[in-house]
Order: sequence, then C-alpha cells, then structure tokens
Amino acid sequence: MGPTAIRHFTVPQLLPALARKALFIARWGFRGAEGERLGEERLSRMLGFLRSRPPLFAPRGAWRRVAWRRTGEGTAFLLGREIAFPLYQGRRVLPPGEAGEAVAFAASATNGVFEDFLRALQTRGEAEAYHLWCGFAAELTDAAAAAVAAAAGVAGFRCAPGYPLLPDATANIAILRALDAGATLGVEAEATGMMRPEFSTAGLVFAPGGGA
Repeated sequence: MGPTAIRHFTVPQLLPALARKALFIARWGFRGAEGERLGEERLSRMLGFLRSRPPLFAPRGAWRRVAWRRTGEGTAFLLGREIAFPLYQGRRVLPPGEAGEAVAFAASATNGVFEDFLRALQTRGEAEAYHLWCGFAAELTDAAAAAVAAAAGVAGFRCAPGYPLLPDATANIAILRALDAGATLGVEAEATGMMRPEFSTAGLVFAPGGGA
C-alpha cells in the first residue's frame, strides 16, 4: 500500500529503548540487586569498548504499510498469503473488522563485522564475552525494532513470526519480501523462516481499531 521506508540508527540512539532488565536477567542471567550492579558494570565496559573502536553494530530497520483482509476466525490474507493469528492467553492480535491496514517491519543490529568479532571470541575461547555480546546484540535488535515502530508512527499490537501470537515462522519470508529486505537491509530468510544475519527480527503491527 505504501513505499518502504528505511532508517539507520546508532547504538547511543537505541540505548534509551534497550530493555536492561531483559538483558541482565533473561540474556545474561544476573538476578537481584547484585545482578543489577553486575549488569550495569558489564554494560558500561562494553559501551566503553564500542566507543574506542570502529563500529561493531549497524542497527537499521525498514517498514511499510500493508493491507489485510479477514478470511476466517483468526486468519487474514496479507502479504500475498493467508496467515493465522491464533488465540493466545485470551488475546488475538488480529483486530476486529473485515479489513484494514498493518505495518510490516524488519530490523537488524549486526553485519559481517560483528559476526567476525564473535568468531574471534570463539577461537580464543572467550566463552563469557561471547555470551555477553550475543545477549547485547539480541536486545539491541529488539530496541531497533521498537525504534522502527516509533519512526513509523505505529501504536498497536506487535507480533513476530515464530511466537505465540503469530506461530508461523515462514511469515518472515513474506515480510522480508514485501520490504525487499535483502537489498534494503541485508536481511534474508531461509525456507524455515530463520533470518540471516542471526540478530534480526521481523513482524507486523496492527492498530487496535484495524488501521495502522
């Protein structure tokens, strides 16, 4: 329905949207007051490291408005195919109505530079550093996705393929194709829906009233 918009970010721009609790607890396994202190300490060191060297990350995202049409209870036709949005914990992401707009988006935080950096950590046997940087990259990708949604002016329900609200991971293929993400972002999907680079995400945002 509309052109694809592309946005590039810097790490400092994304830090306000970085979910520190998710990073410290879910990604790094630091819990409690001491865990929060350790998390802030590690994060501060990593950010200092990033400031002292050429960029490791290249956060970027793209989005466009797409039309959807209801085809059944919890199913809709969009992006050239039918997609199911099952009821999960009493919630369904597909809004009421027979048709409307959604925003398709994709975001990634990494490129070949970071992948080379991770391989070097593995070669040197630096398992803890590898774990910390992978967790940071994952949360930075989520922060980029949130920034993309904000830049698109979207306020609504966000769902990502492969998760309960949109379990079909192959929907990533349709989303990335609609965004021409291979050319615009350097992000592609395999037949299973798994994306490359690894630290990438895609999804749909539906406004509660059916618009976007």
